[in-house]
Amino acid sequence: EGFEYEVLLGAGETLKKTRNIIIEISLENIDKVRELIFSYDFNLVEVGEPRDNTQYHLFKKTKASEN
Repeated sequence: EGFEYEVLLGAGETLKKTRNIIIEISLENIDKVRELIFSYDFNLVEVGEPRDNTQYHLFKKTKASEN
């Protein structure tokens, strides 16, 4: 918990091949995690309600990047 950013930093090759991400993000890390995911051409599709200091996010790869 709270290491979402570090995990995603180490998952660069996987993120290049991934089309969708559902992730629970600690509220304190939301900005830097979103910025990192956006750098891999994902769009934010949906955000859940904050709960227990976390919030679920759904990201989808942009169409141009899926090829």
